[in-house]
Amino acid sequence: MNPLYNPEGDAEMEPPPVGTAASLSEYLHGTGRKFMFELLVPADQAELQELDGDRRAYGRSRRPRHMVDARRYARWCRLFAGRAADR
Repeated sequence: MNPLYNPEGDAEMEPPPVGTAASLSEYLHGTGRKFMFELLVPADQAELQELDGDRRAYGRSRRPRHMVDARRYARWCRLFAGRAADR
């Protein structure tokens, strides 16, 4: 499972598969463990070129929106898999 996902990034980079995360979540839930993941939203090459390679500018201007989009995708995956997030 690739934990790196940029919703507006390279079209060939697919989002993490729903089934894998759902299976892991179910297993951990059944054993009394929590499921936590770190959301990583890297800049793709096109974005870095538009920002003259400035990763800090990406972090300020684009990463926040991408993180919201990626969180929406993750929420959709949990709903699709029939599981609420562990709290």
